[in-house]
Amino acid sequence: MINEHELNRALRTKDLTYNLVMWLNSAIKKDIINPQKAIEYITSFDSAKDWIIEHYKNLPIDSRPDSLDFKDIDPFTYMFLSHFNSSFDIETEPGQRYVPHLLRTVGTYVDNPHIHPKKLYSKDKLNARRLKIEYLQGLAIEHGNQFDNSFFENLVDDWELKEKIAITTYGLQLIERLKGFDQGLAVLALWREFAWDSKGSPKKKFKLDSKLILDYEKLIVNELNKKSTASSRLPRQ
Repeated sequence: MINEHELNRALRTKDLTYNLVMWLNSAIKKDIINPQKAIEYITSFDSAKDWIIEHYKNLPIDSRPDSLDFKDIDPFTYMFLSHFNSSFDIETEPGQRYVPHLLRTVGTYVDNPHIHPKKLYSKDKLNARRLKIEYLQGLAIEHGNQFDNSFFENLVDDWELKEKIAITTYGLQLIERLKGFDQGLAVLALWREFAWDSKGSPKKKFKLDSKLILDYEKLIVNELNKKSTASSRLPRQ
């Protein structure tokens, strides 16, 4: 089962580090930070950690770890770096895009952001599916249930459970990211399964919290227990 304390810590750290990514994007746009330097900051754990430590007092309070103690700075750095493995790229020369005007015949060219979302591919969605199945398998074993692989394959496609499974799997992956175990774009694929709508746009005002994740996990465990009980009642051939 997902540990509530670790989950709350992971969710808070995710918010803080996401704020830092957005601050970094703004700093690049304002020419405070050179984009090439920003890329150098995220090339390794040590370089990112050193940068955060060096500029700690200059970073916004909502975009930095609570302290420079290793128990705070290390998980924060791992989570910060994971955003660039799973969600964002930095480009030194992002170019421009054309934006047409609704009431004018001539549009405008605007600068693309230096930090922009990554693109997803079919292999990333397959890896997200693998993470969901591995999560369910671990949950089943933890509660003394055994099923064959086809059971889990069917469960992740269940219309009533698929979004809930994506959310709980994402919650577990958040905790793993605090430790430096990052599944890359598969995590972004998970996120878009529940944080984006069917038209491919982010859901407005969507907020992920620990209660939602933990409640869904209990529901999934109950479903696993029901399936296990039902299968044990089937007559032996």
